[in-house]
Amino acid sequence: MRRQHYLGTPLFALLDFGFGFNVRAVFVESSVLRAGYYLIPMVCGLIGWKRPGLGPRLGMIESGFSLACIIIGVWLAVFGVGDAIVEGRAVSPLLSPRGLANVVLSGGVLALSFYGNQAQVMSER
Repeated sequence: MRRQHYLGTPLFALLDFGFGFNVRAVFVESSVLRAGYYLIPMVCGLIGWKRPGLGPRLGMIESGFSLACIIIGVWLAVFGVGDAIVEGRAVSPLLSPRGLANVVLSGGVLALSFYGNQAQVMSER
């Protein structure tokens, strides 16, 4: 696990909440839920900093959790399109080109992180 990546999460939160540039949690529309989501990597970073031996396992857990959030977020956005059109609301920004690019980039990085951490855990055995 790259502790710096996790400990850099406050920068992503600042970009999101301070400047409206949501790079890391585009799949979460609610600002309250995004704040909670940002807490998870920060806590993982702090734990990994204090206990480096837990790093790869925490990386797998966090990456798996984040991948699941992306998948569920896309799924909910796709299934919400019909209701949004009928009700005259905007379709989820997750389904915009920027949102989908974020999903592809984030999903790819998270998958690499998951399997990289998994390889490290397996090599320790």
